[in-house]
Amino acid sequence: MKEHTISRCILFLGLVMLSLVLAPPLAMGIEISSYSVSDKVMMDPACEVIKKGTGITVSNLSMAGGVFWSRVKAEKPNIQADIAIGANIAQAIELKGMGLLIQYKSKAWEAIPEEFKDKDGYFYCDSMWMPIPIVNTELIKKKGLPIPKSWYDITDPRWKGEIAMPSPLTSSSAYLTLLGLVRLMGEDKAFDYLEKLHKNVAQYTKSGGAPAMLVARGEVTFGITDTTSTYARIKEGFPIAVAAPKEGVAYSLSANCIFTSTKDPKRLAACKKVLDYTASKEYQSFIGTFRPKVTNPEAIGLEKQYGRLTLLKDFDYQWVIENKKRLQDKWKEHFQTK
Repeated sequence: MKEHTISRCILFLGLVMLSLVLAPPLAMGIEISSYSVSDKVMMDPACEVIKKGTGITVSNLSMAGGVFWSRVKAEKPNIQADIAIGANIAQAIELKGMGLLIQYKSKAWEAIPEEFKDKDGYFYCDSMWMPIPIVNTELIKKKGLPIPKSWYDITDPRWKGEIAMPSPLTSSSAYLTLLGLVRLMGEDKAFDYLEKLHKNVAQYTKSGGAPAMLVARGEVTFGITDTTSTYARIKEGFPIAVAAPKEGVAYSLSANCIFTSTKDPKRLAACKKVLDYTASKEYQSFIGTFRPKVTNPEAIGLEKQYGRLTLLKDFDYQWVIENKKRLQDKWKEHFQTK
C-alpha cells in the first residue's frame, strides 16, 4: 500500500514537471490591445513581426493623433487598450503627467540612447518621423508645375486647388506642421503664411496619412503628409517624390508605453515583453523600412536610402503641449471651411 502511494506521488510529480516544461511562458499565447497614431500601413505588418518575435498577438487600432487623444481622455482612467505602440512623444509626456502610464525600466532599453527614453522609465521612443511635402511626379509634368523647394513656393496662385493637407484639429502631423511653421516664421507671420496657403488647399483631411493616398491616386498634385505614409506609397510603386523644403521640417518621436488600466498579470507581462522586443535590432530594422530614423544604434532607418531631411532644431515638447489647444483654436477660427 505504502509502495503504491509512493508510486502515485512520483507519477503525479512527473506529470506536473512535464506540464511545466511543455507549458508556454507566461506572456506567450496572450493577446493584448494597442492604440497607435502610426499608420496601419506600417502597424499591420509590425504586429505580425511582433507576433513572430514574441508569440504575442497585438490587436492594434491605428488612428489620427487627435482621435487618439480624444479617445484616451474619454476612457481614462480605464483605457480600453493595454499598450500604446506609437504614441507621439508629446502625448506620452502628457499621459505620464496624468498618471496613466506604468513605470517600467526595461533592461532591453539599455542600448537606446538617453535622449530617446523617459528618465523615469514610463516610456521610450523607437523611431523618428516628420511631416513632409510630396508631389505626384506624373501630374507635375502634365501640368507644368515645378517641384517646390521651399515652404513659400506653394503659396503661388498656380497651386490653387492642387494641395491636400491634414487638419491640425485631428492630425498629429498637421499640428506638427503648424508648430514647425510657427517656429520657423514666428506665430503672426506663420498665420499670415497659412492665409495665403489656404487659398490653394483643395482639401483638409482628418488623418495625416490621407494626403499621401490622394497624391498617389492623382486626386491632387501636392500633399503635406507624414514620412511613414510617404515611403510606404513609394515602395508600393506610386509616382511620388518628396518635395523637401530647404527651410526644414518639424519632427516627432514615436513613443511606446503601458497604460495603468492593464491590471491582469499575464497581460502586463505580455506588454512588457512586447516593449522589450520593440527596442530590439530585429524589430527596429523592420520599422526602419518605414521611418527615416530608428533609435537602436544597430538598426538602420530610411535616411540611409533617401538621405537626411533638414530638421528644425531644438524642438521644445513642453511648449508643444502647453500651446496645443490655443494654436488649434486659432487655426480653427481662421481655416475650418473646407
